[in-house]
Amino acid sequence: MKNVIRQSSCVLCALLLAALMVGCSEEHRSKSLVKDFLNENLTNDDYSVDRYLKFDSTFRVSSQAITSLHANAQKIGPFKTGIRYQPYKQGDKLYFLRVKYDVETGGEKPMELTHTFYIDKDMQGVVAVKEN
Repeated sequence: MKNVIRQSSCVLCALLLAALMVGCSEEHRSKSLVKDFLNENLTNDDYSVDRYLKFDSTFRVSSQAITSLHANAQKIGPFKTGIRYQPYKQGDKLYFLRVKYDVETGGEKPMELTHTFYIDKDMQGVVAVKEN
């Protein structure tokens, strides 16, 4: 009986460790995708990430919301026009990463921004950006 309990404990520990490793690699990949997105789409590439605030996933973003976020991104912050986003299909899982960062604007102080970046289920790129 002790052997069964010990084996069960080992299996449980291995599963928990595997889940943690997958979660950490997804968060790391999302940070890399956001940096790539910022490098490509900011009008001024002189920026610095202050903090990564939250990483999670959701199924609760509609296609209409994504379309609205695309339109709003043209109006917010220092983004270029004609941003190319990763495709999104209604009901797909999205990861999101909230990021606080500073962008130099040539003034005395840099512009402080906080945006939520939605990333596709396959971790290929940014689907939309939301101003916080």
